[in-house]
Amino acid sequence: SPSYIEIIAYPVWLLLIVNLFIAIATSRVRIPNNILKVTPIVIIVFWVSQWVIRNDSVYLQPREYPILLSETTRELQQLTAENRRDGALSRVIILQNQGSPERLAEGYRIQRATDFSYSFLLELQGANIPVLNAYSHMISPHTFRLTNQLFSDGRPSWRQFSLYDNPNIDAMPKLGIHYVLSEFAITDSRLIQLSVRPFVAYGLFPTGREAFLYKISAPPDTTDISLQYGFENDRLRIIASSTEPQTLTVPIEFSRCLIFDPQDGALPTVVREESLGLTHITFSGDLNLVVRYENSIFQWQNCRIRDYLDFRKQSS
Repeated sequence: SPSYIEIIAYPVWLLLIVNLFIAIATSRVRIPNNILKVTPIVIIVFWVSQWVIRNDSVYLQPREYPILLSETTRELQQLTAENRRDGALSRVIILQNQGSPERLAEGYRIQRATDFSYSFLLELQGANIPVLNAYSHMISPHTFRLTNQLFSDGRPSWRQFSLYDNPNIDAMPKLGIHYVLSEFAITDSRLIQLSVRPFVAYGLFPTGREAFLYKISAPPDTTDISLQYGFENDRLRIIASSTEPQTLTVPIEFSRCLIFDPQDGALPTVVREESLGLTHITFSGDLNLVVRYENSIFQWQNCRIRDYLDFRKQSS
C-alpha cells in the first residue's frame, strides 16, 4: 500500500532535503553546532504535528479498543467454555456474504473481509474463542488453500485472515467446527439455530443486518471409544480408552514441531492424515497423551523446514 511508503519515506526525504540545504549553507556560512543538533528534532516535531492535524478523524471517531463483545460472542464464549469442561474441542467458523454490497466497488476478483467477518474475528479472538478463520504463520499453505477450497468459491483470499462464504456442513465436524456464525440465513437439517441478533459492526455501528448463530447437530456415535480433551497451559492432553485398536483424528494440523509425550505406556502411532493434513493417532487400550508445540531458534530439529518440505512433496 502507498500509505506505508508515505509514512516511512516522507520524514526521510524531509531530513535529506534539510540536510542538503544545511550542507550548502555551511559551505558558505558558518552555522553554530547547536542549531545543527536541534534542526532534526524541530523537523520531527513539525512532521508529527501535521500528521496529527491531518488525521484528526482517526482519534475523533469512536474507539474500537478495547474490543466490545456482542451478545452473540458472549453466548459463544459460554458454549465453548462448556465444551472444554466436558472434554471436547470446538471451533467456530465465520461465514460472510459471497456478494457483499460493501465490496461492489472493488469487484469480485479477490475475497475481502466484510465488516461482519472482521468485527467477529476481532471479538472471538479477543474472547479466546477458537475460530477457523484465524490466520498466522502457524498455518501451513496446505491448510490455507484447503480450507479456502472447502468453505469458499475458490477465489484468492485477503491475507489478514481466511475468508469463508460456503456452508459446507459435511467438512466441518472433521475440523472440530461445532458452531457456525453466519452473515446470512442457512437452511440445513444438520444445523440447529441458536440465535438471531442484530449485527453491530465493531460493537459501535448498527448495520441493519443480522448475525445467525447455529450449532451443528452431532451425528450418532458409532465408535466404541471414550475420548476427552483438556488444556494444561499451552499443552493439550488427550485421554481415550478403547477395547480394540482405534485411529483417532485430532482436529489439529499435523506438524513436525508437535511433541507427543505419553504419560502411560509406549508412544502410540502418530501420522499425518492425508486428506485434511490433521493428526492421526492409532492406539489400543488406554491413551494418556500430552501434546505440545516446540519451535525456537535454539533448537536444531528444523521442524518448520521439515513441514515446508512435506508441503512441497504434497504439492508436487
